[in-house]
Amino acid sequence: MKIDPRGIDRFLNDPGPCSVILLYGPDAGLVSERARALTKRIAGTLDDPFLIAELNADQAGRIMEEVTAQALGGGRRVVRVRDAGDAMLAHVQAALDAKAESVLILQAGDLPGKSKLRALADRAAQAGSIGCYPPEGAKLSSLIEDQLSALKISISNEALTWCQSRLSSDSGAVRQAIEKLLLYAGAGGKLTLADVIEAMDDQASASVGEAIDAALTGDLAGLDRAITLALAEGGAPIGILRILMAELRRLLLLVSQIADGVAARDALAAARPPVFFRRVNIVTKQTQLWSIASLREALAAALRAEMQCKQTNAPDEEIIRQLLTNFARRARR
Repeated sequence: MKIDPRGIDRFLNDPGPCSVILLYGPDAGLVSERARALTKRIAGTLDDPFLIAELNADQAGRIMEEVTAQALGGGRRVVRVRDAGDAMLAHVQAALDAKAESVLILQAGDLPGKSKLRALADRAAQAGSIGCYPPEGAKLSSLIEDQLSALKISISNEALTWCQSRLSSDSGAVRQAIEKLLLYAGAGGKLTLADVIEAMDDQASASVGEAIDAALTGDLAGLDRAITLALAEGGAPIGILRILMAELRRLLLLVSQIADGVAARDALAAARPPVFFRRVNIVTKQTQLWSIASLREALAAALRAEMQCKQTNAPDEEIIRQLLTNFARRARR
C-alpha cells in the first residue's frame, strides 16, 4: 500500500504487519534515514548481525534465504537491500508470498511511475511504499527552525533565507548542515547571516569572508583577489553587504567592550557566537585598527551602499568593490 505523506511518521513508528517496505525517491539521505529508523523500530537495534542482514542489489538472490532465516534469540528480523530496482521483482514477490516474520526493507533511487517494483509495493496489502523527496521552501525552513528551536537557538530571517537557497536538496546533507549550526551556536544561542555562513564554510561564502577580513585589516591585494573570486562564484552584492554589516556590528560590540576596559583576549573569548580559532588573530587586529566612531561611519556607508544597489540597473558589483576598497584604505591609515 502507498503510505500517505501525512501518515509517514505514524507508519515509521509502527509499520504494523508489513513484511515488505519500499523506500524510494531522489532524496538518498532521507531514504537512508527512514531505513535506519524502521530498522531500529522493528529490530530494536542497528548492529546485531543475528537480527539484521544487509544486501546489495547484486545479492538479490539471497533475499528469500535471509527473509526466511530465524532470528536467533527472538525478535523480528530485518533484511535491508540497497539500490533496489525492478530486476529483483521476482525475489520481492517471493518474499511477500512467504509470509515470513522478517521485514524486507528496500532502499531505491528515484523510481519512475511505471516501475514494477513500485507498483507491487503500492498495491500489496502486506507491503508499504514511501516516496522520499527533499525538503524545499517552507518545509525546509520548518525543518531548520524545528531543529534549532529544540535547543532554544534563534536564527535571523536573512540567515534562514540564505540556508534555504544554499543547502543541498538531500536530507542527509541538510541534517549535517543543521548539526554544524547547532554546534556553532550552542544551546540558547543566536544565529545571524554572518554566523551561518561562517559555520557552514560554504566555498563562495568563504571568499566573501576573506574579502571582508581583507578590507577590515587593510589588505588591498588580498581584498582584490577575494572579492573578485566571491563575485565570480556567484556572491550577490546585496548578500555581501548584509554579511559585511553583520560583521561590522559584531566588531563594534567587541571594540566597545574593549573601550570599557575589557581585555581584547577576554572580549573575543566571551563572544557569542564564538570567533573561530583561525580568525582570532585577524579579528584582534581589526579591533586595533577600528574605533567606535569609524565603525559607526562604516555601518552608515554600508547602509547607503545597500540602498544604491537596490536602485534599478545599479552597478552593484562596482559599488561593493569600491566600498570595501574604501574600508581597506581606511584601515591602513
